[in-house]
Amino acid sequence: MWYIVVMIFGIVFGTMLGFVLREDLSEMKKRNRTKATKKENMLKGQENSMSEDTVCRICGESTFDVSDDYIGLNGNHIGCELESSEEIEKYIGEGIPKILHQIWLGDRKPPFDLINSWRDAHPDWAHIFWDEQIVAKEFPDGLKNQKQFDAEKTLWGKADILRYEILYAFGGVYLDADAKCLRPLTDDLLDNDSFACFENEKVREGVIANGYLGSVKGCSLMEILIDEIPSRDNEHGYAFETVGPMLLTETVEKYAYAPMKVYPSWYFIPEHHTGEKYSGTFEPYAMQYWDSTKNFEEHFENTMKAKKDVLETACKDLLMSIGDDTGRDGLIETPKRWANAWLEITKALREPAPALKMFSSENTEMIVEKDIWFYSICEHHLVPFFGRASIGYVPDGKVVGLSKLARVVEYFGQKPQIQEEMTSQIADYLFSNVVPHGLIVVLEAEHLCMAMRGVKKPGSRAISSAIRGDIDKGEFYMILRNGVKI
Repeated sequence: MWYIVVMIFGIVFGTMLGFVLREDLSEMKKRNRTKATKKENMLKGQENSMSEDTVCRICGESTFDVSDDYIGLNGNHIGCELESSEEIEKYIGEGIPKILHQIWLGDRKPPFDLINSWRDAHPDWAHIFWDEQIVAKEFPDGLKNQKQFDAEKTLWGKADILRYEILYAFGGVYLDADAKCLRPLTDDLLDNDSFACFENEKVREGVIANGYLGSVKGCSLMEILIDEIPSRDNEHGYAFETVGPMLLTETVEKYAYAPMKVYPSWYFIPEHHTGEKYSGTFEPYAMQYWDSTKNFEEHFENTMKAKKDVLETACKDLLMSIGDDTGRDGLIETPKRWANAWLEITKALREPAPALKMFSSENTEMIVEKDIWFYSICEHHLVPFFGRASIGYVPDGKVVGLSKLARVVEYFGQKPQIQEEMTSQIADYLFSNVVPHGLIVVLEAEHLCMAMRGVKKPGSRAISSAIRGDIDKGEFYMILRNGVKI
């Protein structure tokens, strides 16, 4: 009887083995067909589409020979896929959570060596690599500023808008993807409500960089930044000013947001893109490679060249329209000089207002800076008006550097306008950023549109003033009139 049992066992085992082998063979043929198709695509020269399909966008390693069982929904290694919203909750507690956020939008290949330097240095941190797919997944109903995100023309501007919403929703530390980690972030950085660093104390004094930005989940500052973005002129302004570092800088100063800790630039940016380098003994956390900034500068240079070309053509047309000869010696270089001059005297239309350097002070007496010379352009006839500005304010715990007052006056003069508007804009900017008890701005100017044309009254002057808050006008005008004898 035993041989009958053996025969039955053999038949059953053989049937099962055949079934398994057929399944394995089917799977093998399927994988081989997939690989053959990939190789065929590569042989056809489709390397670009091939690289997108066969490279993990998180670690940068190939997924070409990896089983489909180990590939996530977004085409990355499962081990590299993002932690979901539910999973990263375990990293959220007191202080800033140990979550690294990095953004890479668009079709360019991410700098995996730089990105992975942060992952490798922080093995106990969550790491979220944000691209368009992940944004759609984690914000299924869209961003709060989705309209501004869609309208923003630059990828770095989109990343600016996105980082505030990410930090508000999840908390953690946002890091520019084009930066290399030099050493792990230390816990003292996380003991803040929020933190950032200055861009560079010498090159851009007072400007807070937003490329290294940490915050708790639900941070009030991030919420304020999100709410401020719709009020910015995103259509005509540059991302640096409307959604980037100047937005962060002005918002922190405007709301006097004390919970934010702003570290020296060399914590994260020891070398500025202008070449300014830190030479101290502190060991930086990062080295910035300025990829997006270099792209911005290239974009800016191309834009400025286009503007110069338009202005040069306009100048030639103007000269020919009034009957002059653009080919004569004195006018050959005039269109180029004229274009450069107009771009210089209208910088306020394209560049951010200067950041203000503030100092703590117990002084509550009026401070006056007088006779600040300025030049501007009448918007009605496009000829200059020029004169002197005087500013007085009563501080409330802080005073502003005197040179910054002069820079503010100079800045707001650099565009076509009327004197009355220039006066109000200076007052509004200083009052919202310095936050004094009271402030007064007085401009006195001669207008060439009255001196050289029309009524032709040279020497006549227009005086305009703007008052904000509580300030003694009589004391201000007495100081202007009498000055102080030394």
